[in-house]
Amino acid sequence: AEEFDAETDTDFPFLLEMSHDADSGVFGVDYFQIDGFEPIEIKYPEADERDENGVVYNYIYDYMNTLELHVKDGTYEDYLDVESFARWLLIHDILGTWDSGGSNVYMTKYDSSDNSKIFMSTTWDYDSNYRMVNTWANQHNGSRIYAYYLINSENLSFKNSYKSQWNNLSSSLWAELFLKLDDLKNEWGEDINISKKGDAVRYNYDISPIEDEIASAQEWFTSRMTWLDSAIGDL
Repeated sequence: AEEFDAETDTDFPFLLEMSHDADSGVFGVDYFQIDGFEPIEIKYPEADERDENGVVYNYIYDYMNTLELHVKDGTYEDYLDVESFARWLLIHDILGTWDSGGSNVYMTKYDSSDNSKIFMSTTWDYDSNYRMVNTWANQHNGSRIYAYYLINSENLSFKNSYKSQWNNLSSSLWAELFLKLDDLKNEWGEDINISKKGDAVRYNYDISPIEDEIASAQEWFTSRMTWLDSAIGDL
């Protein structure tokens, strides 16, 4: 990829990580924290690509400071992409994610002009899924990330997008998901089990065959489908 040049690229994209452990590097240069939210680390442009005068850092800090004020008071639509943020929360609610503070919230903005907003990037950290039984994912309720304020705002744009995306997905999601799980078991199950046995010997722990894990996941999603239909309907 072409490197960022702070001297010539005055209209720059950036990538941020919000997480309780997103605090590597130098405070005020590589990461910052605002008003009780989780720390935010600048992942791109990287430190050695930023200008010495702090133009890149200052723009990012000022934008995120303004964004967080508007997230809290409900006037957020000019600063963040509502659809991508709602989709991110919905994914975690479907998966029942427990770890909210360490969920590695990745956000991006395509340029430093007024023509783009902050988008939620990929979801991350799937090692605490399937733990929130008959309740929301912790991302839904954690006040140190944005979703809590957005889903509870008097401005209903975020909530309406969240519900609309669920309604569009729910009729086909579960059948497609179960089909993918069956395909995984049938096409790759033997190879996965061989790999799991190798890891068990190497790290000295017991394993469950992939067939049992898929059956457990299907049981989870069957129950989750019923709960989400009711809970999202009551939002």
